[in-house]
Amino acid sequence: MAVLRRGGPYIWITWLTKLLAGEVNCEWASWFKSQHEGNSWERSSSGFDLVRWQVGHTDMLRRCAQEHRQQGYTVTMEGQNSFTLQGKTATLAGKPDLVVHRDNLVTVIDIKTGRPRASDQVQVMLYMHLLALVRPEFQGCAVTGQVVYSNHVVDIPNEAVDDSFVTSARDLISRVAARESASKVPSWSECRYCEITSADCPDRMEAPAADAARTDFF
Repeated sequence: MAVLRRGGPYIWITWLTKLLAGEVNCEWASWFKSQHEGNSWERSSSGFDLVRWQVGHTDMLRRCAQEHRQQGYTVTMEGQNSFTLQGKTATLAGKPDLVVHRDNLVTVIDIKTGRPRASDQVQVMLYMHLLALVRPEFQGCAVTGQVVYSNHVVDIPNEAVDDSFVTSARDLISRVAARESASKVPSWSECRYCEITSADCPDRMEAPAADAARTDFF
């Protein structure tokens, strides 16, 4: 049985990105995870090849870090960048892949091994906004971002994190951290990738019937 978190809502940045980008619509899944202790509820098997992903991600991460060191940047990686940030309504947690800086130039970099998604950029933008709060030495710097894929790089300018983006992020965090349940939008396209089982989400949708619906309309 899922147990409420004793310290209040705890939200990983990655739980917000697809919602902000409009790639998923069910805010309830992030609300449930933020409200309940992670070891108190059963997870579904995703079938994701974690080992292959980890090997590929690590290789790209190390090569990217080395390239920036050779260019004279100071580089911090993954665990060195891990943070928790206590707010009025929730605690936010994140772990940017790389933060590189030289003089007043600071860039947050995230490595992606899959196909490009808008949420990839949103994730980096959230890190860009929060970086000066968790790394005081970067206060006053114009922080930029990059999403590094296997065959190209997407640059994110500092001005991309504008007031509209910050407001949208703050509003979503408020809904995910609220005591009352966030909106539940069950659909097979989202439920099949969700790690919350039907034991905690009775509305979880299983695989649709193999036969397509039929009509005489066309």
